[in-house]
Amino acid sequence: MGLDVGKVTIEYLERPEGLAYEFGYEMATTAQAWGEGNALGFYLRRDLLRQARAFARQSNATPEETAALVHWVRGLPWDGGGYTALTFNW
Repeated sequence: MGLDVGKVTIEYLERPEGLAYEFGYEMATTAQAWGEGNALGFYLRRDLLRQARAFARQSNATPEETAALVHWVRGLPWDGGGYTALTFNW
């Protein structure tokens, strides 16, 4: 068994709007690793969709706002196994 080491590069996505912006900020503040205006989070698609719907309910979002948030989450760069790692910078 060997150890593979890879380089991580960052490609910034379009800045979210509305409820997705608020949810993105929530994701950043609860990410697994963070410091000095940066954060890194690891997500499973099904879990993040569940969290997004719960966030929308807690925010008393309209059905349209909830649909836009779910659409944003589905549009994140997921791999074939439904996993993504995201970086946040503020």
